[in-house]
Amino acid sequence: MDTQISNRQSVIQIVKAASSDIMTTLGGDTFGFALGLMLLHTTHSAMSFGLGSIIYPLVGLLLVIPVGNLVDHQPHRLLILGSKLAGILAFALYALLVPWLSMPMLLAVMMLTIVACCDKVATTAFTAAVRELVNPAHIKTLATIEQAATATIQLVSPIIAAALYAWIGFAGIVWIELGMEIISALIVLTMRFHPVTRLLADDHAKSQWQQFRVGLRYIRDRFTLRTIVLVGILLNFLFSSIDIGLPYVIVQTRHLSSAQLSWVLSAFAAGILLVDCKINPNAVRTKKISFL
Repeated sequence: MDTQISNRQSVIQIVKAASSDIMTTLGGDTFGFALGLMLLHTTHSAMSFGLGSIIYPLVGLLLVIPVGNLVDHQPHRLLILGSKLAGILAFALYALLVPWLSMPMLLAVMMLTIVACCDKVATTAFTAAVRELVNPAHIKTLATIEQAATATIQLVSPIIAAALYAWIGFAGIVWIELGMEIISALIVLTMRFHPVTRLLADDHAKSQWQQFRVGLRYIRDRFTLRTIVLVGILLNFLFSSIDIGLPYVIVQTRHLSSAQLSWVLSAFAAGILLVDCKINPNAVRTKKISFL
C-alpha cells in the first residue's frame, strides 16, 4: 500500500542519500586510484590502471539480467544493505591480506570483481527505490544533488588519494575505505523506505532476457542507433586507452610523482565536465572516469 511522503521527510531522505552516496563514491574513487598506484609500483604493468575498465563493464553486462530480476522481486532496502554488507566483508578481508600480498594482481582482480557485483546490485536497487525515498516533487532534486556531488568527487579524489598514499600508504587507504563503507551502510540503515505498489503490466510480465533481446533487435534494425552505439564503443575505447596509458607514461616512462599524476587526472576530469556543461548548460551531467 502506497504511503504519502511529506516534503520534510523527502528533504531528510535527500540529505541521507546524498551523504551515503558521497561516502561511497569518494571512498571508492580514492581506493581505486591508490590500488592502481600500488599495482603500478609493484608490477610495473600498464594494466594496473586498466583493471576497473575491464571488470566493471564486464560484470555490469553479465549481471544486467539477474540483477534486474532480483531488484524486481526483492525488497530494495534489503538488497542495498545486503550488497553493502558484502562489500564491507570483502574490504575487511582485503585489509587483513594487504600486508601479506604475494600475488597483488590476482587478489586485486578478485576484489574488484566482488566490489563491482556489490555496486551493480546497490546502484540498481537504489535507482528502483527512489520513489520509496522521496515524493515525486523531490526526485529531480535528489538526482541533481547526487550528480553534482559525484562530479566534484571525481575532481578531487585523485588529489586526496595521492596525498593519502604518500602519507599512510595503500594499507591505510584500504582501512579508510572500509570505515567509509561502514558509515555509508549505517546511513542507509537509518533511511526509511516507504512501500510502493508495483504495477503488473504485460511488459513487466516478460522475462528480463526477453526484454534484453527486444532491445538488441530494436538497435540492430535502426541504422542511426547502430551508428551511435558503434561510435560510443569507439569513444569508450579511446577513453579507456587514455585511462590505462596516461598513468603508465607519467609514472613509469616520465618518472613523475603520484601527486603530479593526480593533478593531470583531475584536470582531465575537469575538462570533460566543462565540455559536458557547455554542451548542456541546463543539466548537471557527468562522465564516469575510471582510474583503474
